[in-house]
Amino acid sequence: LEFNNLRFSLWDSLGSRYECCSPGYIKTVESRLSRDVSFEAFDLQTATSLLQSNGMLLVDLIMNQAILPGVGNIIKCEGLFGAALHPLRRGTSLSTEEAISLVTCLRDFAKRWFDNCKFSKDGAGMGCALPACYGRSVCTRCRAELLLIKEGERRRLTFFCPSCQIMASMALEPEPSRHRQQLPIGLM
Repeated sequence: LEFNNLRFSLWDSLGSRYECCSPGYIKTVESRLSRDVSFEAFDLQTATSLLQSNGMLLVDLIMNQAILPGVGNIIKCEGLFGAALHPLRRGTSLSTEEAISLVTCLRDFAKRWFDNCKFSKDGAGMGCALPACYGRSVCTRCRAELLLIKEGERRRLTFFCPSCQIMASMALEPEPSRHRQQLPIGLM
């Protein structure tokens, strides 16, 4: 038990730490609940509208917890892969169909991940066999070499297939140029 700067902390016998939150923080979290990718009463229309109205790169936008709570790095990569969207596109470039597909793929993977962990013995495995692109070196769809980038404000690792997830403006170019941070996985 500890009181520090008006913060109350409690540790259990296993070392887990619990803290009390301010009512303002709880209210903020509750206001985002309908956009949490794991929430049953998910508001698809609001989530897709927020994505399409924001000019951020998708790699940052879909991990913004104020917009889509519950999306972590693996879910981000798998959702982008499932929707066949290039991670460096901007939210404002998404059509309604693309935004719906992205959110649906994010939610579907999050549910599969959660269910796998929930039903595995002691959380073992943690869904490691579930990702179709994250942590892999070859695309599970087309067998092309996956690329790994660290772009956007967060600079989180993003696995993607340059053949399946083509940047819209590059669709007609025969060979997209490689960005300095875009390397084949085998080289890292």
